[in-house]
Amino acid sequence: MSSAHRFANLLNALLPKNFEAVKDPSLCLRDCIQRYMDLMEDPSELASTFVGSEVFDAHVACCLTLLSSMATSQDLGAEAVEGQGKPLFSIYQTQQLSKCVEFVVCLGVYPFLSPGVSAPLEMRMEHWENFALPQRQDEPDKRQKLSKIANCFAALWQSPTPELRGLLTPNLFLGDYIAVLLQLGYEPLSSVALPDKQQQQKEEAEEKEGIIRQTREARCLLHNLLSDLLRPIALRELFFFQAGFCQSKVSCHQSTVVEAK
Repeated sequence: MSSAHRFANLLNALLPKNFEAVKDPSLCLRDCIQRYMDLMEDPSELASTFVGSEVFDAHVACCLTLLSSMATSQDLGAEAVEGQGKPLFSIYQTQQLSKCVEFVVCLGVYPFLSPGVSAPLEMRMEHWENFALPQRQDEPDKRQKLSKIANCFAALWQSPTPELRGLLTPNLFLGDYIAVLLQLGYEPLSSVALPDKQQQQKEEAEEKEGIIRQTREARCLLHNLLSDLLRPIALRELFFFQAGFCQSKVSCHQSTVVEAK
């Protein structure tokens, strides 16, 4: 069995069918996680990360594991090179790859974004209700989760497989990748959940050092990404985020005016 076929089977097991119409999203995703882990050779390491996690977080972890494995797979990369530009995946499988990233973005990115970063979920998809989760901007492990997503997207960006690189195009998820890097690289540190005052000074110093490291890495990734893009595309993407921040400020101002009246 080729690597492409093996990954396609894992992808098919992980993604729900017609998720927009299911009545119980949690139960649906739980079944998908179980099917996916049943196909894995050794799911113990992944399963250990599920302790205390919501089912949505567990599904995002599965998606990230699969996408990262595909992006860094030497066998899959070799098959892409040997194919000399021929597609490794069918049109349907490519659509599934896009759907997998969509789950990561909707369930793993949007809950942690600050207001004004990226377009509202209801503006980018018709059936968005099952993807809408409560905002979790104050969670202490927010930056760790976003860093994992940023690293996964970075691996996709560098992948030798065209179908994986194609996931981060302007028409798909390039803007979401930039949103994650902007959130990590330029979020005011005052809004980051720092350790409790009762913790030891050493732990506080390590936490702050980790935040600074994540910030630098995100800014470096963003700089490299924008350098790789054609200038008109880079400017357009950045202008979109500037407009998003401005729109957020306008909305806040309008709300204040209404309350004052």
